[in-house]
Amino acid sequence: MDGPLTGIAASAAQRRRKSTILLPMTALCLLPFGGGDGEDPPNARQLLEKWLQVRQQISRETREWELQRELLDSRIALVQRELDAADGKSADVLARITENRKGIAEAKREKAVLDQATAGLPELVAGLEERLRTLLPRLPETLRNEISAVSQRLPSKPEASPATAKVEAAPKTDTPRPAAKLVTRMQVVIELLKRIDKFNSEVSIRSETRDVGDGKRAAVSVVYLGLGQAFYATEDGKYAGTGVPTDEGWHWTIKNDLGPAVVRAVGMKNGKPAAFVALPVQVRTLQQK
Repeated sequence: MDGPLTGIAASAAQRRRKSTILLPMTALCLLPFGGGDGEDPPNARQLLEKWLQVRQQISRETREWELQRELLDSRIALVQRELDAADGKSADVLARITENRKGIAEAKREKAVLDQATAGLPELVAGLEERLRTLLPRLPETLRNEISAVSQRLPSKPEASPATAKVEAAPKTDTPRPAAKLVTRMQVVIELLKRIDKFNSEVSIRSETRDVGDGKRAAVSVVYLGLGQAFYATEDGKYAGTGVPTDEGWHWTIKNDLGPAVVRAVGMKNGKPAAFVALPVQVRTLQQK
């Protein structure tokens, strides 16, 4: 903006100098001339015409200067508005920078609190994984099969904690970061616990194949009372038995006399009218190894 404004101001100054030079000429034209006889000198008409031309030129110069001055004033006002707008934008930018710095500081404080809260998380996850590895063999075979896709993702041995883990000098780019790997392990633990808890909190029926004696195996319906006990029977109620959890897995016992009661229980679970069914329940406490 400085270039055009400087040129306009210089042009206006030149025009003022021209007007200053022409004013003395105008004064000369106004001086009285002529002889004592009252006759005009020979060049009086020419001087008058020149004087009129000078007046006209002065008028033109004045009008042009006024126009140029208005244009200059409008440009100055425009530049001032732009400067004011730039000052406002600078203030907004500074305000945003200050706000962002506050946000960064707050995020750092929250991260510090989170890091402190999750400092013991690796040990917690490792402990849960170990307990799940101990629990899996004690679950019913049908449940183990249902969760096998998830349980296979459990580490086969305890993961090293960050304090004892060896740090490689040049880790591979495709190796998951410790934090991301810990999140994956936690997701596996949570999914397994959720599936096991769901099975344990409801009465469910599964179709399985069981030994029914004399070296025979038959298709049976098994009624699981959570993870506490189970009853099974063939469709006709001829063969039946019970199952209970032990430290080495589930133990199944043939009790054919329970067949009719188990068949009625299966029917009620499948939509038949509810009725009281007498089934023997054995309470056992598993010893945690």
